[in-house]
Amino acid sequence: MYGDSFIGFLTSFLLLFGCNNAESNNISDSSDSTFTLILKDAPIISDTVVVNSNMNTNIKALTIWDNFWANPIELNGRGPDTITFSLKNGQAIVQHRYDRFYKAEILVQSGDTLEVRYEGENPIFMITNRPFMPMDLSIDSLFVRALYSNGYYSAKLMFFAPVLKYANSSDSTSNRFSFNMDESKTWGEKALAESMLEMNMLDSLKINALISENAYALKKDQILFDRYLIQYRLGIISDADVRRIIEGAKNGDGHLLPYSHLLGLCQAYESKTRSSGTFTRHFRELAESPIYPVRIKEIMLYNEVTLAADLLPVDSFKMLMHAFSSAVKDTNLVNEIRNTYFLDFSELRLATDSMFLMDGSKATTTLSAIIAASKGNVIYVDLWASWCEPCRKVMPASHRLREDYAGKPIRFMYLALDRKFDDWEKAAKQEGVSEFPGSFLLLNPGKSEWAKQIQLGAIPRYLLYDAAGRLVHKNAPGPDGNEIRDLINDYLTNGDHSSTWEKQTVREIRIQSKLKSEFEGNENKNQ
Repeated sequence: MYGDSFIGFLTSFLLLFGCNNAESNNISDSSDSTFTLILKDAPIISDTVVVNSNMNTNIKALTIWDNFWANPIELNGRGPDTITFSLKNGQAIVQHRYDRFYKAEILVQSGDTLEVRYEGENPIFMITNRPFMPMDLSIDSLFVRALYSNGYYSAKLMFFAPVLKYANSSDSTSNRFSFNMDESKTWGEKALAESMLEMNMLDSLKINALISENAYALKKDQILFDRYLIQYRLGIISDADVRRIIEGAKNGDGHLLPYSHLLGLCQAYESKTRSSGTFTRHFRELAESPIYPVRIKEIMLYNEVTLAADLLPVDSFKMLMHAFSSAVKDTNLVNEIRNTYFLDFSELRLATDSMFLMDGSKATTTLSAIIAASKGNVIYVDLWASWCEPCRKVMPASHRLREDYAGKPIRFMYLALDRKFDDWEKAAKQEGVSEFPGSFLLLNPGKSEWAKQIQLGAIPRYLLYDAAGRLVHKNAPGPDGNEIRDLINDYLTNGDHSSTWEKQTVREIRIQSKLKSEFEGNENKNQ
């Protein structure tokens, strides 16, 4: 095991972080199926992690894993706060990031109250309703301080997140997110050696009665399956070996312990052994496979369907979704996809005659109805999406433009091209347009004749309708310049006095002439 150095370190650690001792820590028989999370402070932490001065990555700060389902909690600026969860199997894992890239995992049970306070970005945990062993809530931070306190990340973290090799570099060309074969072998071997140290340390804690059976089992499970995954990637164990491991992890009824880390190994095995073919073929083979535990198979089928949702046409996706609904028992997974990808609105998504819009309450209308109801007003349309960085970069300018014309006969619309409702909803809140009455999600941009007529493609894109409801600029200027203000002022002042395309041409010529005059004036000054 470990000598005096480890015992000395452990004693110091317990003095700093030791918690409430207990002789045992068995899962209770509480009939309460809920768990309460109390954020004692307002943590200064976000899901964006700075790798170096030229690179960021997104890692959720706090996630509740319940029956293999991830429930991310938004922490930025939140707290103090109390959150209550209903647990499906009586247990869940609270996973919290700290020291930028490390993660702490706390096993909670029905009836638990877990308090979290913060020292900077780092969480300190406390269970208030029952006794627990000293290392139950701090095993992960103990490992980091004992094994990786030399200023370097663990080899396992490096192996699974190669981007970290640039963590201490300011090199703007450092943009590789994978290792070559030699690097993978080097870091994998180091990670396997580290995992043996972790296992020995974990056994030492158990022998010295410093960790409960449940916390020990959770950490041992994590170390074991991380080792299997590393060995599999390095070719140390074969497909046949991994299949035996997966099948051996199931209990008699084909289910799995509620907090196993087997999912990652199953996903790696499926990715490596699957046949080539269509989404439908992959889905059918996975659904019929006898290898995986029931719950893990459901999660993997869910992942397969969500991947297909972003790539398949709406009608093909509907057929795949029908097969998914028949293959899984968890209706929550089915409803999650139905709600995320608007399957209850599939007829509207396939419509060609109108451009259908959805607001934040999921009420629907059409673009033509909005335009008709806005007669007498000029309409400025901002086409954007949550994933479009240039679109979001000019949102503050769009707000200023709207404020400059408050009370004038002009309406502003923000039409998003996101495929997921949640992505759009989150981004709209962040950009301050979620409560704005002109903010909508486009339901059928790939099918509608309107989208074809305006040749909807790259965004950001801006449109301008006159007070008669006619599209007069299908490539209007953006909100971050004076050109759009000149154009809007012209339409507000002159109104409707020529045909749509004549007006577009006249105003384009007028703007071009103005820009040319300004340019020639500047040239004369410089001579």
